[in-house]
Amino acid sequence: MNVFHEEPSALTLSTPKGSTTGTTVAILLEELRLPYHLHFASHSETPRPHPDRITLTDIDRNGHSTVLEDFDAITSYLLTRYDENHRFSYPAGSPESTAVRDSIHTLLSRMGGNHSEGGKEAVPSVRKILSLYLHLEEYLQKTRKRFLVGDKCTLADLAHFPYVAAASIHGLDLERFPELTSWYDRLARQGAVRKGMEAVGFQVDDT
Repeated sequence: MNVFHEEPSALTLSTPKGSTTGTTVAILLEELRLPYHLHFASHSETPRPHPDRITLTDIDRNGHSTVLEDFDAITSYLLTRYDENHRFSYPAGSPESTAVRDSIHTLLSRMGGNHSEGGKEAVPSVRKILSLYLHLEEYLQKTRKRFLVGDKCTLADLAHFPYVAAASIHGLDLERFPELTSWYDRLARQGAVRKGMEAVGFQVDDT
């Protein structure tokens, strides 16, 4: 696991255990090969993903601290600062970059990820999860692409992955969706995806 407890790290991710958005950020940190501290903001144990508030702190060499508490701000910061070669992103202003952003905003809107009560975002219902799977299956069948935007894994894939990985938690059989299953297996085989998921409390099941 790419989490270093012995030596001080510039990056610290604070997230409730099992948080969907926290898991996505952890996966992104692993994909970017960035060492980071992981701090669990809540000790509440639950088998379901619950995207509570997450915080990313980055301290530069001069001791200046950047603290971000919004999923969009955190992921934009990491990709802008640490993905200059665009391994997991596209140049700003490109059609693909816009498509990634729109895909994530649609996902968060569909899952209720931008709405919270008492500082805690709601867990999506089984109906919402099933609707997401049907949408993704139809999209993947239509585009015949390996990933959700373009020909490489992007934040769009990483943001959707935890919801798909939660299929068994919601009592859903992922094998009912062949294209989605292939997409899931493709990402699950990436070591960084597994490390990020497991670091925040998800167990990646093989289909």
